[in-house]
Amino acid sequence: MDKWVVTVKLNLRKIILIFADLFIIGITDIVTAWALPMVSNYLGHNYILGYRELFVAIGFNMIFCFLSLWTFGAYSIMWRYAKVRDYTSCLFGVLLGSFISIFVLNAMNFEHITIPKGYILICAMEEVLFTCLFRVAFRKTFLTVAKSERKKMKKRVMIIGAGRACKMILKEIENAESDPNNNARIYNPVCIVDDDIAKQHKKVENVPVVGTTREILEVSKIYEIDVIIFAIPSCREEIRKRIIERCSETKCDIKIVPYLGEVFLENDKGSIMTHVKDIKIEDLLGREPIVLGKENVTEGLNGKVVMVTGA
Repeated sequence: MDKWVVTVKLNLRKIILIFADLFIIGITDIVTAWALPMVSNYLGHNYILGYRELFVAIGFNMIFCFLSLWTFGAYSIMWRYAKVRDYTSCLFGVLLGSFISIFVLNAMNFEHITIPKGYILICAMEEVLFTCLFRVAFRKTFLTVAKSERKKMKKRVMIIGAGRACKMILKEIENAESDPNNNARIYNPVCIVDDDIAKQHKKVENVPVVGTTREILEVSKIYEIDVIIFAIPSCREEIRKRIIERCSETKCDIKIVPYLGEVFLENDKGSIMTHVKDIKIEDLLGREPIVLGKENVTEGLNGKVVMVTGA
């Protein structure tokens, strides 16, 4: 099923490109035929075409340019990955098609119609330009739409803290775009909160600092946050507890960054997202958890009724 969908999409893009090329060729020929008589006197040539000659020229030009573009592979290229050399298929395809059409029309004396060579040459140069420009626009539009769709599928992230850990996270998420095996590519960082007044309304790796930790709840609603990443690994325990308690007031998943030293000691590449972990109850205690000896407790409470106070 997925393979069928991909095939349909590829064929649809080919059809769009074919119709766009034919449209560009037709419009370019018509506009050129209309504009050239205005400057023909200055050029010393008669470029005036009648309606019959014009439509015959357009028809032949469309047919041979389409066949040449197909032959040179202009419709088999994945244009989202296209490089400069791939645009040569448009250059050679249009030029060859234009020269074949003028040759066929003049050599075979089709219905005694003679098309000025200068007209076809000017049209060919314009068609090369506009077919290439259309592909550039097509590529940019496709990439923009694809990127927008990917962002919709990603989890919207708010990062707490605009320091070094934040920069590392943002860098890794950005680099993950080109690495399908990197789990960080599922995140879309949309905002940062930090209590440093000097950082307010500034950007870290193009992500804005939009408020302080007192505004976590409001910011999470405004920016429709899915995940909150606490990225201040070196802050004091009481501050950590206060901020995480505010985070827990939201409906977001909460994750926490370990001490940066742990990241570099355990991972030569310094990958930070692999060490980001879900929040645990211990992170809310503000102290080390107390571990009771199971055997001693069992021995002392066995067979007794126990009332627990405090929750």
